[in-house]
Amino acid sequence: MPDTKLTDLEIITQPDNGDVLYIVDVDQDASKQITYNNLVGTRFDQLSTSFDALSSDVDIQIADLDTNVTTLQNDLIDTNINVNTLSSTAFTLSGQVQDLSAAVFTDNDQFIVSAVDGGSFSFGTDLTIANNSSIKKHVTTYNTQIGDASLIALSAEGGLSGVQTNFYSLSDNSMELYLYNVTGLSVTIPASTPFNYNITRYIPNPSYNPTI
Repeated sequence: MPDTKLTDLEIITQPDNGDVLYIVDVDQDASKQITYNNLVGTRFDQLSTSFDALSSDVDIQIADLDTNVTTLQNDLIDTNINVNTLSSTAFTLSGQVQDLSAAVFTDNDQFIVSAVDGGSFSFGTDLTIANNSSIKKHVTTYNTQIGDASLIALSAEGGLSGVQTNFYSLSDNSMELYLYNVTGLSVTIPASTPFNYNITRYIPNPSYNPTI
């Protein structure tokens, strides 16, 4: 149909693979034909292959991302544990700082009496003291110095009347407990018996004014 214009021809919206299309080969400057399948089929196959490769790469990247997220989650859990431990340590330290700061400042006192450490301890084994005999036990303390004043109390039945106690500094953060039995009988202090102690320090008062 050489006398028919291309724009006057019927339009096909769903071509078959065998339908023939007019095409110009610009390399040879010649008119040629090509089937619909040859025109688009190969391109779709190439596109499908590209999508398959892309999908595989995305799957790998998602798997890597999932592993990284899991690792990050575990790191966050470990961090949370460390933060909890740090928080507990800071809380304990805060209480000790508050004890250290619990001093009464007055202008007419030369020294300030400040609590520097306190608490309780036990030795984990029974302590047997013969009559008119004594024992000594080393105790590690916190923030204590030579010269600090100490008070020790034995929490047992009646305070174990007749057992004399003394608690004194050996060196910084090191105290010694002295127990002397004058009950007339052998005394056994159970392993779980707590010893309560309080240690204070006399600190020079920076506001001291002897003229007041």
